Amino acid sequence: MFRLLYWIVEEVRPDGSSSATGIYTSIHDLKEKGLRRIDGDANALRLSLVKVDSMKAPLGVWMADDARQLEADMQAYIETGEFTSSMVEDLLEAFSATTR
Repeated sequence: MFRLLYWIVEEVRPDGSSSATGIYTSIHDLKEKGLRRIDGDANALRLSLVKVDSMKAPLGVWMADDARQLEADMQAYIETGEFTSSMVEDLLEAFSATTR
């Protein structure tokens, strides 16, 4: 199945600059492979949900300390069946853990 929504992971450094470290089509791969720091200077991860082949802004952008907002924002995608509630719970747990 061709996915229309992609997750982009960026590492954010203290000076505000960032670098994309991965693009994922599934929450499983995002959780297992993407939510890791590569750059030792990075102090945070930023997660964006984007629609493929779109010139519009991301559907959402979150930092790990915005986990509760991510949870609220994902409710619309759970309602449409794009993601399940258990997928979102797994994502929230893994994303929140990146601040520890």
